[in-house]
Amino acid sequence: MSTPQDEQGKIVPFPASEGPDLDAALWLGRLEDGMSPAQEAAFEAWLKASPEHARAWREMVGTWNAASELGSIFSPGTATDLTDHPTGQGRPHHARKPSLGALVAGWLLLLGFVVTLGLERQDREPANVPAVFATAVGEQQSLQLPDGSSLTLNTATEARFFAEPDQRTLELAKGEIFLEVAKDPHRPFLVKTSAGTIRVTGTAFSVYLRNASSLEVVVEEGEVEVVPLGPASSLPERAAASPRALAKPLALRPGGRALVSKGAADVKALSLGEVKTALAWRDGLVMFSGEPLAEVVQHVGRYTDIRITISDPEIASLPIGGHFRVGEVHALLASLEMIFGISANAQGPEAYVLSRASEKGP
Repeated sequence: MSTPQDEQGKIVPFPASEGPDLDAALWLGRLEDGMSPAQEAAFEAWLKASPEHARAWREMVGTWNAASELGSIFSPGTATDLTDHPTGQGRPHHARKPSLGALVAGWLLLLGFVVTLGLERQDREPANVPAVFATAVGEQQSLQLPDGSSLTLNTATEARFFAEPDQRTLELAKGEIFLEVAKDPHRPFLVKTSAGTIRVTGTAFSVYLRNASSLEVVVEEGEVEVVPLGPASSLPERAAASPRALAKPLALRPGGRALVSKGAADVKALSLGEVKTALAWRDGLVMFSGEPLAEVVQHVGRYTDIRITISDPEIASLPIGGHFRVGEVHALLASLEMIFGISANAQGPEAYVLSRASEKGP
């Protein structure tokens, strides 16, 4: 992770760590005082560095408003905004700005509330609270799980992680991930989805949940076991029984790809080039090597809110090759026009219709 810099290129130091709860209180004070773009970048980097940081920030915002002795510095709804979108969507309400001394005292009192509430929760809540991760459309995120495994989330992905004494579990609700699993022969790592379960002890692989009953797994190194599930299955609550497996487990080795759909599986051995293409999204790229235009449009649509449709069925099967930066939709459209003879007709700022270059747009 790069170190945030200010506009003059100077390094912006992170706050000295005294624990995530105190760090969260310090960031709360800085946010109230007003942060520069460089400080906001440092705050966002701190927030994403650890699930504990996100947890401490959520509790700090909620507890601040709960501490009636201090009064609320947030306008109605702002605390929710900061909790759900902590990297700048909400801002403090400045109608009542406390003095520096009051702010420091407030931090200490809030930390007392956090510790007290934490001790109370130990008696009320289960010890295994999941770490929750999510990315928006066009967003990607890389982080380290509490067990030492590395997780990368692709666009529009939601997942949660449980660390248990006998196993580690990541539940993928939607989207695509890449995992480099920390080896632990005594605690297997399970990736659970509505379409299948993947079991490993230490390896590197991707999982793409296309829809509720369709799943794609690509193995870069190591070995994984894929267990397809039934088409009517949905990701179960942890207290509910697991869905019934409809097929025998599939063993995938490096270069192996499994496409699971409605309980059936298609296994293929990929070349090194094909594996690179399938996993290029980790480097912020989308790569194509002869896929039909319709498939390219569908794939690119995962990374943007811009809507692209094809008006001519005959060009839908046109093979497309090349690589593009994630989110650079206009560069893709320009390439289609210059190289493939396809016209991209704008239907407003968020919509395009593809047709033959000789045809005029509507």
